[in-house]
Amino acid sequence: MLKIFVKHGSSNRELELSSDSKVSAVQATLESCTGVFVRHQKLIFKGKVLDPSHNLHVALGKPEIGGPPSKIMLLVSQASSAAPNMTQGQQAMADAKRAKQEEAAKRIASALTTGKSSVTGGNMNNNSNIHKPSASAAMSSIKHPSLSQLSERAPAWLKTGIIGLRAMGLLDLHDQVFCCQDSVNDETDRSKAPVQLPPPSSSVVHQPSIDALKTQHKNPESILTPTDMKILAQVARAADLSHNQLGSLPSTLSSLTGLTSLKVDHNRITDVGMPWKAMSASMHSLAVLNLDHNQLREIPDIMTEGMPNLQLLSVCGNGLLSLPSSLGRLKQLECLLLDDNALKAVPESIGQCTRLMELSACRNQISSLPASMKLLSKMQALRMMSNCIHSLPDGLLSQCESLATLQLEDNPLTLDALRATPGFSAYDERRRIKCDKQLEGSVMLDVKRSFSEGADKQLHQHWHVDKKF
Repeated sequence: MLKIFVKHGSSNRELELSSDSKVSAVQATLESCTGVFVRHQKLIFKGKVLDPSHNLHVALGKPEIGGPPSKIMLLVSQASSAAPNMTQGQQAMADAKRAKQEEAAKRIASALTTGKSSVTGGNMNNNSNIHKPSASAAMSSIKHPSLSQLSERAPAWLKTGIIGLRAMGLLDLHDQVFCCQDSVNDETDRSKAPVQLPPPSSSVVHQPSIDALKTQHKNPESILTPTDMKILAQVARAADLSHNQLGSLPSTLSSLTGLTSLKVDHNRITDVGMPWKAMSASMHSLAVLNLDHNQLREIPDIMTEGMPNLQLLSVCGNGLLSLPSSLGRLKQLECLLLDDNALKAVPESIGQCTRLMELSACRNQISSLPASMKLLSKMQALRMMSNCIHSLPDGLLSQCESLATLQLEDNPLTLDALRATPGFSAYDERRRIKCDKQLEGSVMLDVKRSFSEGADKQLHQHWHVDKKF
């Protein structure tokens, strides 16, 4: 008889079956004692899904009869109404999540109802006149900050060192916003000229900048005094300017020399609007830089010179055409995220980023990886889905001794070719160990990706030698 130890959520079950039984017999037994239908069961053993038609003794690696029980994990598909027993803490978290989802659904329904009423003139039955609001219309509906609101935020900036300007509908930030000098030059003085706003009756929705808000009052310096700005330059550690409509960043942002985190994702920043030179000259403490979803096409070499302590660089969704050849200067870089761009290559110097643990460049046009990547011994995850990669560099799987996550799906590289790559067996063993730890800790976020060996089984039809973009 074979002894099997089945873990199902917070419950554990021990079964005994004959050695000539099939995996389907285990599923039938579990159905009777857990209520989970066989069609909704997925049995996991050492990182692999067991085939119901296989012999149980063979599927479990031919364990010794009468020996210690084999450990199996039972997962339930989403289609099943039965679920494993939850602890009180898990139940509380699930209830809180459900309450938040219901509250968000109510807010969305209310917003949609209001929008439809205004479009249809109160006639909800006239569906032909109902249109989804555009992104620009959604941004224009944002309530812009008043001077008093910004003044209320300023003391918190000084106290916490966190500059919070997220999702405020800002179109621009003039140099004077982060200027720490007591006096400014003529060009800055001219930027303080009153901003012409449309009359209240105008149908045009105006989105004011911070300077526009200040010039509507008698004291244009009432948000922060020059003295406070000098203090802020020393104490500021994080700045969040994300989810606005900024087309550029002020060069005086570089006066915040103590910043370790800068988030400017989801804006409209272009190459011309990035003050790379000024930032590289003084922002040497920066460790996190998030530039996702802007309009950047390149990252200049000067950036790698002036930000030696950068640990996380994220430039997803920009349309980048190339990376700096001096990327290897970022010796402290641990995470590099480059998804959804137009990159065709990864620079050879990336092999000098010896602390790199995660590299993600999915949905680009990369055809090959540099040989120097085998030097990244600390790299744990390599994600290159939806590219044009045919093979991996020699030594990558064998010398990258920490690599346990490899995602190369939707590439010309098939699973058979990947398995034939030198070092695959060592990588696969690391992947299995990682999966087992995730199962034991109940932290499996994506079952399909977690159990994937790293490539597609078959070459998809849309891949051709003459593939063009």
